[in-house]
Amino acid sequence: MTAQSCTMAQLLPDVAGVPALPVPDLALDGRQVVHGGVFVALAGATRHGLDFLPQALASGAATVL
Repeated sequence: MTAQSCTMAQLLPDVAGVPALPVPDLALDGRQVVHGGVFVALAGATRHGLDFLPQALASGAATVL
């Protein structure tokens, strides 16, 4: 999301109570998470993204979807 910034509330408009926190970046790869970014943990063919949650958090993920 380098070309345009948004907030968590804009990403999840149908979820009540989501704060308008800025989202600096979205990452599907735990190694590419930036400080304050969102890690999107999806199921893969052999592993689930949640397997890489510790790495994403250590890299500075503020939110995990």
